[in-house]
Amino acid sequence: MVLFAGASSSLCHSSAICAAVYSLKESGDAAPPCTTLGAMAGWRHAFGRWSLGGTARVDDLAGRRCVGSVIVDETSGRFFEPAPRRTLFAGATLGYRF
Repeated sequence: MVLFAGASSSLCHSSAICAAVYSLKESGDAAPPCTTLGAMAGWRHAFGRWSLGGTARVDDLAGRRCVGSVIVDETSGRFFEPAPRRTLFAGATLGYRF
């Protein structure tokens, strides 16, 4: 989407859908299925040879607690590791064209 001459912005989303994952064949312990949603927005403005931009991203918008990884055939009984909670990211760029 063009805001005005020399500027632009964008918006996108991402999602991850995971099916049940079993830790041991014999025990039947499984991580439940989980779906997460994230969003990212950014903008860029050019003026002369300079450009300035910004980006922001949020992962796990719903704040769901999901299993991030499963250690298969772990003997200590700790099969499941938690996924990262809500993650925020922001960045800025400044550029010059030679």
